[in-house]
Amino acid sequence: MAAEELQCPSRGSGDAAGSRLTGVLGGAVAELANVISAGASIEIDRCGLESEEFAVLRLFCEQGEWNATQLARQLQIDASRISRLVTKLVDRRLLRRRRAATDRRVVHLKLTQQGRDLIDEMRECFEAFEAELLRGVSSKEIDSFLATVRTVVNNFADAEHVLPSSSPAAVRSAECRSTLLP
Repeated sequence: MAAEELQCPSRGSGDAAGSRLTGVLGGAVAELANVISAGASIEIDRCGLESEEFAVLRLFCEQGEWNATQLARQLQIDASRISRLVTKLVDRRLLRRRRAATDRRVVHLKLTQQGRDLIDEMRECFEAFEAELLRGVSSKEIDSFLATVRTVVNNFADAEHVLPSSSPAAVRSAECRSTLLP
């Protein structure tokens, strides 16, 4: 059964809001996510990267040095796949490997200057893409949209009686909530 077809018991005026969330609002949010994803994919492709390669490089903006095990855990990618991704990025001179002085089995990874330059170029492209998407949208409209999203996410997170805190959806909601709250 599609989300739009789900029926909840009548709760007075709340019914209309619930219908909007699973119908029109849910569709609008999904469409927005698709537009952003498509634009990001175009920019990633333009730089000659796969989305997983970009995800690896992006992590180096948050933390300067990683090892393959940390990357695999952070991105939830299996070790053999992360190894292939790292090798491709090293071969393209976007990452470099350095063995740990204390334990030669441990290999540290860092962005090269070429990798930093590519990330900076991509950041500029993403900022231009975002500016194009937001052309004609006022700061007040953006603030209102973000406030609505925060409210919906908080309402979901506060509905503990509906969703066990250990469920994947609750974990994703908590992650989402932490990135949206000021």
